[in-house]
Amino acid sequence: MPDKYVTYLSLLFIAFGFPSCQKRNVETPPPSCIKERILAFEKTVCDKGAKVYEYQFQGKRVYVFDVGFCDADQSAKVINQDCQEIGFIGGINGNQDVNGSNFAHAQRTAVVWSKSN
Repeated sequence: MPDKYVTYLSLLFIAFGFPSCQKRNVETPPPSCIKERILAFEKTVCDKGAKVYEYQFQGKRVYVFDVGFCDADQSAKVINQDCQEIGFIGGINGNQDVNGSNFAHAQRTAVVWSKSN
């Protein structure tokens, strides 16, 4: 009987554990135009929680510029790897529609930059 439980737990680990692990080539830096945007962005963000995330979305790398925790309900810009703004997420309406797709299906691959206090 205990072997049955070990098998069951092993199957659960395989089913739910492995898909959540994502490897990322940390040697792939963001494009230079994204680095330039980050330099400008870091001068305008909130005191806490500001970050730039990298996601896989619609088969491409995109970057979310999250201004952090301010008093207002801020949205976060979504910028593609060619440095074009393709939409925003969040805001007062909780928008998730970016470039005609629900951004909830995007997969975060890295935190590219975060504000240190």
